[in-house]
Amino acid sequence: MFFLDGFIVPAYALIKRPLPQIRTAIGEVWLSGLCVAVLSTLGYWLVIWAFTQERIAPVAVLRETSVLFALFISVFFIGERFSRLRTLVTILIVVGVICLRI
Repeated sequence: MFFLDGFIVPAYALIKRPLPQIRTAIGEVWLSGLCVAVLSTLGYWLVIWAFTQERIAPVAVLRETSVLFALFISVFFIGERFSRLRTLVTILIVVGVICLRI
């Protein structure tokens, strides 16, 4: 699935947007997109490697805490609202982390 995203998303964009608009968008964001692609791939392989080194539960706990970091980044740096749903998700992740460590 991770690999197929690189084909499905561009194909969908070609269907939905005219080619000149896609070229303009690529010209504006290619560097940040490349950085995200490299970091995403490294993060994926880091998790795969961690699964080979440790039991799955501790790795899953660490992986879920990354969701919390993304949530806090979106609220504090991007300015998104910390809604009731986000509060519930945060509580569920923390409870899950606690349960996995017990």
